[in-house]
Amino acid sequence: MLLRKVGIRNFKRVKSVDIELDKINILVGENDSGKSSILQAMHFSITALVTKTVLGYDTFSTARMPYMPSNDFGKLRHSTPYGNQRNADNSSQLILEAEIDQPNIAKYEIEIRRGRNDDNMSCTTRGDQKFGQLISNPKNPFSVFVPGLAGIPTKEELRSKAVVLRGIASGDSNLYLRNVLYMVKQIGKIEQVTQFMRELFPSTNLQLEFNPETDEVIYAGVEKNGKTFPIEVAGTAYLQVAQIFSYVNLFSPKLLLLDEPDSHLHPDNQKRLCDSILAISEQFETTIVISTHSKHIIEGLYEDANLIRLKNGEVKESGRSLPRLNMLMDLGAFDVYDRLKAGEVNLIVLTEDSNKDLLKTILKANEFVDTQYILVSYKGCKNLESAAIFIDFMKEVSGNVNVVVHLDRDFMTASEAEEIERKITAFGGVPFITEFSDIEAYYCNPEHIAQIINQPILETNVWLDNIALMNHAQLQHDFTRKRDELKTLYRNKPKEMPDTMQLIGNQMPFPHEKRKGKAFLKLVSAQIFEKWGMHPSKIRQYTSALNRPILQKIRTATLA
Repeated sequence: MLLRKVGIRNFKRVKSVDIELDKINILVGENDSGKSSILQAMHFSITALVTKTVLGYDTFSTARMPYMPSNDFGKLRHSTPYGNQRNADNSSQLILEAEIDQPNIAKYEIEIRRGRNDDNMSCTTRGDQKFGQLISNPKNPFSVFVPGLAGIPTKEELRSKAVVLRGIASGDSNLYLRNVLYMVKQIGKIEQVTQFMRELFPSTNLQLEFNPETDEVIYAGVEKNGKTFPIEVAGTAYLQVAQIFSYVNLFSPKLLLLDEPDSHLHPDNQKRLCDSILAISEQFETTIVISTHSKHIIEGLYEDANLIRLKNGEVKESGRSLPRLNMLMDLGAFDVYDRLKAGEVNLIVLTEDSNKDLLKTILKANEFVDTQYILVSYKGCKNLESAAIFIDFMKEVSGNVNVVVHLDRDFMTASEAEEIERKITAFGGVPFITEFSDIEAYYCNPEHIAQIINQPILETNVWLDNIALMNHAQLQHDFTRKRDELKTLYRNKPKEMPDTMQLIGNQMPFPHEKRKGKAFLKLVSAQIFEKWGMHPSKIRQYTSALNRPILQKIRTATLA
């Protein structure tokens, strides 16, 4: 049996979604987009059905539910609280469709309402009876919900199967890993788990020991290169994979829900997690639904998964290999994509700075209106090939878009800067290379500082020159290091690269154009209170010195 479709109505962030399912499904989107709401809606509704089956009646106390995504049951419904009238729009629904007997599609609906008493809830169902029996089986969980694993307890006593099942249903699966492994051993499948773990973690061997006659706790360990250590110190990646694969071997769930399983994993171990997900998909009839913020998970499963992009509780697009999804995740630029498609803006400013506040103030000083452009921080901006790919993608989305590419000058010569500008222009961008070393240098400019401290430019220059003189070695080092980074411009013509010492010259102190702004701004900020009695944050305020002809020219060209 394979699930083919899920529909969710009125649960948390989700008003109404219908999602076509594949064997592996990945939910992506910004924070508060509805990813967790979809996972929780599925597991909560299925858990409610199982609870109803065990108790034998439709209405029961919320305290009997092993899994509750919130302490306040009423707040689980989208927009308005649950009600108890069956003919009113006051419930939430989960609708599942699956292939049970090919080619027939079975459908089953679980509906949740409030009971007559405030602490009661009601669960009613309709649909294919055979399908309903599979979903509601309390001895063989239909869904297993696994949140991201940060660690496990240092020891576990043996628990009954009922306690372990309730713990897993509650989403506290990490508390019962050793018990689950012991149950796997009891049904003769521990060797399958051990072999699988060895494929992903070579030279390791999973060990499990428990004697019900003499032992109080279950021992689980990992042997590696002849040394054995407790499983709790094996590393988060090992624990995460062992947990997921042991649950699948024990229960063979039809629905495996993984909520940000990458959240505590190094990128290298996220690749191993992807390998385990693919192996589960190949070996079991399990539909896997994953929520993630990780581009590494997307990359690892890109051609094998159904990608579902969410925003504001709605599905924006879905399918295999959604174009440029990795780039959008890397940028955090889903909103950019949507606003461009909607025609809300036609200007993007692409910056290499992760902190955008200083550039935003300068843009405002040059009459860029916030609502007319989007400022996107892109760490790959220094790599012009990456910037070119971004611009090409954005122009595919909107043919009218202009993309300004901000690069710090970083002590480039005039000819070097002109060469970079030509390249940016060639792939359709509008270059903005800072006049000084970087964006921060605009805020160290003597004209700007003089207005901030309300002093004559001559006295301001003397003060700034003294700071530069006292820190000459650091400023010289910054200049040299940045020039070394520019060697890539001369990869095929190293003999043409200007001599760094000649560019530095003999002038002391360094003039403003040779001071690295990021470093010098810190030095000035550290002394402005002592010298002038002003808080360092004042430096970041607007002055007319931030009005720059180059930016006014760019604004006119891109926002006309």
